[in-house]
Amino acid sequence: MAVFLNEVTLMGNLTTDPEMGEYADGTPVCRFSIAIKKQWKDPNGEKQEKSIFLPIIFTGNMVTAYIQPFIHRGDNVWLRGEVNPYSFTKADGSKAYGTNIVGREIKFIQSPQNKNQSATATQTVENEYDDNPF
Repeated sequence: MAVFLNEVTLMGNLTTDPEMGEYADGTPVCRFSIAIKKQWKDPNGEKQEKSIFLPIIFTGNMVTAYIQPFIHRGDNVWLRGEVNPYSFTKADGSKAYGTNIVGREIKFIQSPQNKNQSATATQTVENEYDDNPF
C-alpha cells in the first residue's frame, strides 16, 4: 500500500499585511505571502541568492484568534502546511494553474522592531549551508 505525504515547513518574512475575508459559509480566511531566500554557490564558487515569494492561506478560528491581531508585513514567521495546486479559467477562456500553501500551524519568530536581537542566530544558520548547491 502506498503512503503519501503533503507537508511543507517554511520560515520567511511577510511581504504584505494579511488580507482578511470570509468564505460563503462564514468561515474566516486570511491570505498573505512570505518571502524566503534560496542561497547557493555558482560554478565559480561565488555566493548567489534569490528570493522566492509563496502565497499562504489560513482558514478557521486560527485567523481571528492568532493571525489577524498579531502578524503584519515584515514579520518573520515559521509555518507548516500543505501544498494546494489549483486551476482556473482566465478571462480569455484558457486554463491556468497555480499553487498556494494552506497553513495549518504558525509561529511568530520576530517582528521588525526586534530584528537585531536574533541577527547572530540567523547568520549562524545561513553559514551552516554555504556549500549547498541548491
